[in-house]
Amino acid sequence: MKRKWFAFGVLWVLWPCVQGPLWAEVDTKSVHVSFAVRPVFIVKTVSSSSGIPIVDFGWVVPSKDSSQTEILDVSVATNTVRPYKIYQTAKMIRSADGIALAGESMRFMASPGREGGRSEAPSYEEFKPGKRLIFSSRPGGGADDFQIFYLLGGAAVLDAGDYYGSMEIDGELS
Repeated sequence: MKRKWFAFGVLWVLWPCVQGPLWAEVDTKSVHVSFAVRPVFIVKTVSSSSGIPIVDFGWVVPSKDSSQTEILDVSVATNTVRPYKIYQTAKMIRSADGIALAGESMRFMASPGREGGRSEAPSYEEFKPGKRLIFSSRPGGGADDFQIFYLLGGAAVLDAGDYYGSMEIDGELS
């Protein structure tokens, strides 16, 4: 008899817990989700030595091999699937006295991309004023990283002075 009362007691305690889910109402709502992803195409440049977008050779001292190298790291961030091209547009480098840097005194080259992009300047060439294609993405586009190497000096002895110039590294979607 005690077992019977015990079973009824347990059922009496558990009954509110059991009956709730059996008779609960289900209320379902639809929630719509929407968002926009804007196309992104960003070309970022920083110096390997300083971490800022500058090519600074510092003090250049004449010697047997007076060549000095600076490296510019270029990163392309894009979410488009279009191929692109990267250009270097340079202005004349001149001294503070207005003297132009001699022809072969400064040269540059670009490395291939880490993600399959192609260098359009695979060996050192003269750094000239004007717009020059230096890099092409792989056919499907996408983010990539590459480096531009700048070489100053070499066999030429540079005239004393403080030299300044500028350039832009920019890109175009194809």
